[in-house]
Amino acid sequence: MCIHEKNESRRPRRINLRGRDKFLRDKSLNLAQKFNLKVRISGLIFFGLTYIFAQGLVLSLFVADSPTKETAKIKHLKTIDFNSHRRYFQLLNLTVLEKEKKMFVINPAGVKYRWGVVVYDFYLREILRFGKAKFKRPVDLATDGEKIYIVDTQENCVKVFNSGGKFLFRFGKNGSGKDEFNQPQSIVINPRRKWLYVTDLGNAKVKVFDYEGNYLFDFGKLNRPQSITVDKEGKLYVVEPLSCEIKIFDPSGTRLVRKFGDDLLFARPSGIAVDSQLNIYVLDTVLNTVQVFDQRGFPLYAYGKKGSQDGEFNSPNGIYIDENDKIYIADTNNQRVQIFEIIK
Repeated sequence: MCIHEKNESRRPRRINLRGRDKFLRDKSLNLAQKFNLKVRISGLIFFGLTYIFAQGLVLSLFVADSPTKETAKIKHLKTIDFNSHRRYFQLLNLTVLEKEKKMFVINPAGVKYRWGVVVYDFYLREILRFGKAKFKRPVDLATDGEKIYIVDTQENCVKVFNSGGKFLFRFGKNGSGKDEFNQPQSIVINPRRKWLYVTDLGNAKVKVFDYEGNYLFDFGKLNRPQSITVDKEGKLYVVEPLSCEIKIFDPSGTRLVRKFGDDLLFARPSGIAVDSQLNIYVLDTVLNTVQVFDQRGFPLYAYGKKGSQDGEFNSPNGIYIDENDKIYIADTNNQRVQIFEIIK
C-alpha cells in the first residue's frame, strides 16, 4: 500500500510524528512500504493491489515519494539440487563452513533412513552422515568447526558431536527448568563469548549455555520464539512467527534494542541472517521471499516469488550468510539449496 506524491525523488520521505511505525506490504511492487503518518481509518482502503480492512483502527503510516522499489542487491550464483533424494528429503535448515566447503544439512524426513543430518561438499558429494546417531526430529544445528551442536525438538535436547561425527554428549530434557526445554527450535553460537543460544518455543525463552552445555542464564517472555541469529557485534535477532515480529537484543538479553514487523509486513517469517553490513535478511515461507532490512529495521527490498526457477522459492525455511557474505537458502519444497552473492 502506498500513498504517492508528485515528486521526482526515489527515496521515501519520512514524517517525524509520534506513533508506532507500521510496515505495509505492497503486492504490486513486491516489497514492504513503511508508514509513519498517524491517522485513523475505517472501512475499506484500496491503493494499487493492496488493501486493508479496519474498523476504528489506528495505523501509523508512511508516505512514499515513489512507487519504484530499491533494486535487489543479491545475485543468484548456484543451485544445489537434492531431487535425487526426493522420496525422503525435507531440506529444513543448513549451516555452511565456506573455507572447508562443507554444507551441514538438516533433513527431518530422512531420520528413519539415518539421513537426518548429513554433511556435503558443494558438489553434493557426501562427506559425513550421522548414521549411528538417533534423532527424532532434528531442526537446526550450529558448529564452531570443532563441535557440532544439533537441536532435536522432539527429544527436547541438544546433541553434541565432534567434527568427525562422533557423539560426545547431550544436554537438556523435557521440562520448564533452567536447563530443560519444551520444543527447542534453533541454535546459534556467539564466538566472542563462547555462548550457545537456544530458542525454547514452549517455554517462551532464549536459553544460554557454554560450549560444554552448562546452563548460564535465560531471557524471554517471548511469543513462541523460533529462529535466532547473531551479528558480528554480538546482537541477537529472534523471529516470532505468530506475531510476525523480529526482536533484537543485546548479547546478554537484558535489553531489547529494537523490534519491527507485523502481519502486514510478513505472512510467516521463518529463517533469519545478518550480513557484514548489518543488513537483516528474513525468509517468509508463505510469501516465498527474502525480505531485506537495514539495521534499523527499515525495509530495503524483497527478492523472490513462488516457483522453481533460479531465484524463486517454494516454502523456504533456512538461511545462512557466510563470512564472505554469500547467502545460502534452504528452498524446502523445491528440495534444493540456492546460493547468492551480495552485490556491493
